[in-house]
Amino acid sequence: MELENNLIGIWNGDIKKFNGKIWNFDIPEIRPKIYSPNGPSVIRACASLNSVNEMAKNGRAIMLVAHTYENTEKFVASYKKTLRENNYDDNYINNNLENSWIWRNIVVADTDSQAESIATKAFTNMQAHISGSRNKLNTSDENKSIKQALDDPRNTLKHAVIYGSPSTVLKEILKLKKLEIGGIISNFRLGDMPIKDHKNSIKFFSKEILPHL
Repeated sequence: MELENNLIGIWNGDIKKFNGKIWNFDIPEIRPKIYSPNGPSVIRACASLNSVNEMAKNGRAIMLVAHTYENTEKFVASYKKTLRENNYDDNYINNNLENSWIWRNIVVADTDSQAESIATKAFTNMQAHISGSRNKLNTSDENKSIKQALDDPRNTLKHAVIYGSPSTVLKEILKLKKLEIGGIISNFRLGDMPIKDHKNSIKFFSKEILPHL
């Protein structure tokens, strides 16, 4: 929260130096001046149920990272429940949900098997690159501290990526829509995915899925 509390001042150029408990920074003046004052709304990305509930206690909207559908459903239900327990009314809760987001990687192809082949190769290569960089740069203690999070099912292809034919992907997205979250942040290119597959995925999504949402 220390840095977040200063983001508006940094954005507007009012804060250029800061010495805090965790963060110290010295930022040169931004030129040209930022046109939009106060910046965009700040939404905290949440990976755990605890962080979701903490945001709810403070009446904050959330961006929920990729999870299994079951956990996504569980987290959203807990988010709404915690908001109510902290005396936020239905209008406030509905507004928060409208301004919250779910992150999903998406690969669409002509058939399920084609999408699976594209997604598997791109996801595997991406994870290998990230893992290699992590092992090269992190200490052994740092790697141990994040092992449990990395072993979570949400980091597997099955749950980290929605992939398939247009009808298959639409079915999965409609399930998410029922959770009443305002929007999905969609990433259509994984790692070293060929640009052709990337463009085809977006084309399928825009023409055969988006009109139904």
